[in-house]
Amino acid sequence: MPTLNPEIFKEILQSILDKYQTYTVKIEIFMLSGKEPFEAVLNYFSRTDCVTVYRNSIEFEVKEKCIRLDYDHALLKSIFKAVGNSAKKLEVRDPPTEEKEREFLKNLIVEGLQKVVLSCDLPDVLFDRLKNLSSIKEVSLEYYSDITNTFNFLPQCESLEIEFDFEKFAEIPPKLHCLSFC
Repeated sequence: MPTLNPEIFKEILQSILDKYQTYTVKIEIFMLSGKEPFEAVLNYFSRTDCVTVYRNSIEFEVKEKCIRLDYDHALLKSIFKAVGNSAKKLEVRDPPTEEKEREFLKNLIVEGLQKVVLSCDLPDVLFDRLKNLSSIKEVSLEYYSDITNTFNFLPQCESLEIEFDFEKFAEIPPKLHCLSFC
């Protein structure tokens, strides 16, 4: 039985991504059309550079192309497995509230992650998981965070960008002897 060239599936997938703004349904249909298309999509997502998390959807950046999928995408779990630890950057803009969706976010917080951008607070269980990763080199907190939690990132980070409320300086840990701003 003849088999199709995997490069053809890559081209078809790329044309779907180039043509449609709503990727969820189109990618799902393509993936369900057979084994080769399914594998082509997973191979494509295995090269994810950045994942951005929103309350109702998740965005994957692959080769400077952003693909936003809803959490109810039938094959999202398979896509997450394909992403694995290839994503070096995680952005959390608005964390999901449902437990199932938080589980997706938890699965993105893995060793290999190098940069984290948080625009909001995370539940403690996710924040604890994040601060225990040794691979994180850059953290950007784009919200007024609890400054004591911010300092928990210092031992492992090479770069830390934070926004915080200067009125909370009274809460700086007593062991901190010097705080400088450049």
